[in-house]
Amino acid sequence: MNQSIVCCLDVLGYSDLVKNKHSDDEYIKKYEDVLNKSLSILNKLKSNSSSKDSSYNEEKNNLIDKIRIITFSDTIIFILYLEKIDKEQINNCMFLFLNLISRFSTLFIQYIGNTLRGGMSIGQHYDNYDKYRENKDIKLVMFSKSLIESHKLESESSFYPRVLINKKLNDYLQKISFKKYNEFFYQDFFHETCLRIYGHFVKSKYQSSVVEELIHIKDKIQNSIDDNQGNRKILEKLFYFSNYHDYECKQLNIKNNECYFNY
Repeated sequence: MNQSIVCCLDVLGYSDLVKNKHSDDEYIKKYEDVLNKSLSILNKLKSNSSSKDSSYNEEKNNLIDKIRIITFSDTIIFILYLEKIDKEQINNCMFLFLNLISRFSTLFIQYIGNTLRGGMSIGQHYDNYDKYRENKDIKLVMFSKSLIESHKLESESSFYPRVLINKKLNDYLQKISFKKYNEFFYQDFFHETCLRIYGHFVKSKYQSSVVEELIHIKDKIQNSIDDNQGNRKILEKLFYFSNYHDYECKQLNIKNNECYFNY
């Protein structure tokens, strides 16, 4: 077992999603495509050479190879293997990892309309995912303390559509002096440290694209709010997310009122 960071995401409202869409083959295909896009983001990161320096691109690809994504049912697990990552590389690797989770999360909400809840932790972890992918006769095995802690955060503490990180991981990020901490983490309305799933928007050069994505997210969530009038439990979570969305729009200095739920 090796030291790893694990992020466990859960699709909120999954049982209702299956109940309402179980006979909609087109929708099921879209759900599958969105999950596959998380893998394609990794592949694109590897194929897009942002530098003519071959040694830089090789280093970037080596860092990407430290990341794994495992999905089943309504659970998406992101794993960052910390073994053999140099101190000089850890900041870049953390950025790639968090950027990937952030991109996947906003993409999922835009396409599917359901929010995500999760937890992140650091600790001992083992899986045989690489062997499993190479040989389908082998069963996937995970033996992971960090997965248990992440899942416990998600299932017992998160409640709202947010991704909590525990003290152990927060202390680790401070220890390595993670340079982009404020881009990817924030204190929510309940003073809990959470992942900013809008973190990848922070330094985006494509403001018009960011605005378009934010409008798509707002419209999807607004549709869910309209469809769940009278369901207090669901509305409580959706209103939490709408407040988070408006908070991030203000942080991003978005001027377009169409992006906001409340303005």
